[in-house]
Amino acid sequence: MSFASSNRTGLYRVKEATWGVTPVSPALVETRYTGEALDNSISTEKSQEIRADRMVSDLILTDSSPSGSFNFEMSYGSFDDLLESALMSAGWSAAVNVVGIAGDISTVASPTNNLTSTLNTKFAAVNIGDYINVGGFADALNNRLYQVTAKLNGGSITVTPQPNSAETPAGTAATVKSGGRIRNGTLEQSYTLVKQFNDATAVTRHIFRGMRVGGFSLDMQTAAILTGVFNFIGKSAQFSESTFGGETITAASTTEVMNCVTNVQNIFFDGAALGAPGAVMSLQLELDNQHREQKGIGELGNVGVVAGTLMVNVTASQYFESKEQADIFEQSDSFGFSFVLRDNVGNAYVFTLPRCKYESFVANASQLDSDVMADTTFTALRDPLTNCMIQIDRFPVA
Repeated sequence: MSFASSNRTGLYRVKEATWGVTPVSPALVETRYTGEALDNSISTEKSQEIRADRMVSDLILTDSSPSGSFNFEMSYGSFDDLLESALMSAGWSAAVNVVGIAGDISTVASPTNNLTSTLNTKFAAVNIGDYINVGGFADALNNRLYQVTAKLNGGSITVTPQPNSAETPAGTAATVKSGGRIRNGTLEQSYTLVKQFNDATAVTRHIFRGMRVGGFSLDMQTAAILTGVFNFIGKSAQFSESTFGGETITAASTTEVMNCVTNVQNIFFDGAALGAPGAVMSLQLELDNQHREQKGIGELGNVGVVAGTLMVNVTASQYFESKEQADIFEQSDSFGFSFVLRDNVGNAYVFTLPRCKYESFVANASQLDSDVMADTTFTALRDPLTNCMIQIDRFPVA
C-alpha cells in the first residue's frame, strides 16, 4: 500500500473542441502550479422514509458540481492558453515583426509623437491600442515599449509615450515587434483537467471535463514572488486508473518565475508612470467571468456552464502624494491603467485596462510612525476606442 503525496501529484490540461469531451489522442500539457483545490462537490439527501425502528434507510446522490482552482507563480509563456480562455478571446493576434530598410522608419518627437515610414503598408498589421516594442535606434531612449493611440494610415502611427528624439536610422536596424495580443471577448472555451496521483498504490487520476476558466487573479506584494490563481467550473468529474488512448505529454515550460521587485515594471496611469518608482506597495488584479451552472433532470453534474457579466477589478495600495490622486476619485473621472511584467531575459507582458473608474479611495493616517497609504479599488469599463475592458500584449525576447 502506498499513500499519495502532494510532491508526486501532476496537473495536466488539454483544450476541448466540444464542451465536456476529451479530444481523441489528447496532447496533455503539464501545468506549473504551487497548489490546487480542484474537486467534484457531491450533494446528497437523506431519505425521508418513516421507519418504525427510527433508522435512516438510505443516502441518495442528488448532484455534483466540478469546480476549483490552482495557484501558480507567474512565468512567461506558461499560461498563455489559459489567459486566452479567461478573456474568452478568439485567440492571440498575429505577431508583429516589422523590419526596417535603409532610412524608412523614423521617430517623430513632439508635437506629433509618431512613428512613420516611407512605405504606406509598413504598419498595416499594427492596430490602435496595441503595444509595440521599438528597437534599433541610436538614441537608446527611443528603444522601448509604446502604445499605439492613433493610426493615420499604414505608414504613420501615433504612440505614447513621446519618442525621446527625432531619428531615422540609416541602416536596416529599426524594428517594430510584438508577440500578439488578446482582448476580452465572448468565445466560451473549455478544458479537460487531469490531476494525477503518481505514488498512489496504482497511479490514479481525477479527471475533470468541460472545465471553463471562470477567471484569474494576479497578486503583487513587496519583496515577494508574483503569484496568481486560475479558477474553473465544469461539467463532470471521475476517478480513473486508465490513461487516454493515444495521449501524449508536453512538458511544462521552463521560463523563470517572476518576482515583484525587478519583474514588475512601468505601472502606468493614463500613460504616465504612477508616482515615483516604488510608489505602489501592493496590487491585485482580478478577472471574473461570473460563470453559472445550468442543471437538468437526467444529468449528474451540469448540462451547461455559461458566462455572465465580465468583471475586472484592481485593488492597489500606494503612497499618498498629492491632491491630484484624490481628485480623480471625487470627480469620477475615467483613466487608463497598465503594467509591464518582464522576466530577467526580456520576455514581457503588458496588462492594460484602457478605461477605469475608482470605486473607493481612502487615505488614512492609521497609526504613529507609519506612512499614509492611498488604499484604492477601481473597476474596468468598456473602452469605446478599443471596444474592450482588458487587453494583454506579449513580447517574446527572441
